[in-house]
Amino acid sequence: MRPTLALALALATLAFTACKRDDDAKPAPGASAPPPSARDAGPPQVDAMMMPLPAPPLTPAIPPGTIGLQVIDVTYGGFVAQGLPAIKGDGSMIAVVAVADDGGRGYLDLEARVLDASGKVVKAVRVADPNQADPEEPAAGAPPSAADLATKAAVAEVNAWFAAGDWRALPGSEPIPPSDDLDAELPVTYRDLTFRLEVRKQLVTIRRGDAKVASHKLTRVYPVPGKPDADAPCNDEQPYLSAVHVDDAAAKVVLTIGFVAGGHNCGARGPVHAIVPLPK
Repeated sequence: MRPTLALALALATLAFTACKRDDDAKPAPGASAPPPSARDAGPPQVDAMMMPLPAPPLTPAIPPGTIGLQVIDVTYGGFVAQGLPAIKGDGSMIAVVAVADDGGRGYLDLEARVLDASGKVVKAVRVADPNQADPEEPAAGAPPSAADLATKAAVAEVNAWFAAGDWRALPGSEPIPPSDDLDAELPVTYRDLTFRLEVRKQLVTIRRGDAKVASHKLTRVYPVPGKPDADAPCNDEQPYLSAVHVDDAAAKVVLTIGFVAGGHNCGARGPVHAIVPLPK
């Protein structure tokens, strides 16, 4: 009989404890129940009508595996230059894009260019002009601005170059972006070649390891900048070697010479390009 009595007492104790816990969890008389936890409430409800949809890209996307240009928008969205720089199949033409610093206004300043084998610009299309951009945010459903229409037409013209010809992308180094503390004569290495621009001499030197294999004067590519004046709000733009791209089939190297603005919000031109022989 004792085991049965002990079991009954244990069950009674457990039942009393469970009831006590339930009573402790209930709010006191006159008090409101605590709000449900975030987990119990489920995900927050968002009114889809309050969320503005992002504007579509200004021009169509570039099909994968093709060379072309797309402008997302003329402000923060920027652009996509797929496969550029590019060289024509026979090596006679090179297509590039050049982005300028608009002086801190935040608008895209973009030009597409075609160079001949000597590096001379034979065709140029202004894709986005910051001086033509509308500073006012367009209203929803507003028709495209004149600047947007001009950009769309320019992108269509540029992409027609690549659709009608035999072009191939040029492999090369990652471009060095301009900055105030940039070493203007910082070397650029691609594969087994190192390129260094001596700015004031307008001279690019190419080395393979410790051996100098070639040098080229760039007197027609950019002007020598003047000495900086600490009292001037804007000084001359500072040239520097931004990138190199190589085509083995045509034995050519495309040098991209960028420019650093000569002062805060002073603006700077877009890069220029030089074409030199690929050392053997």
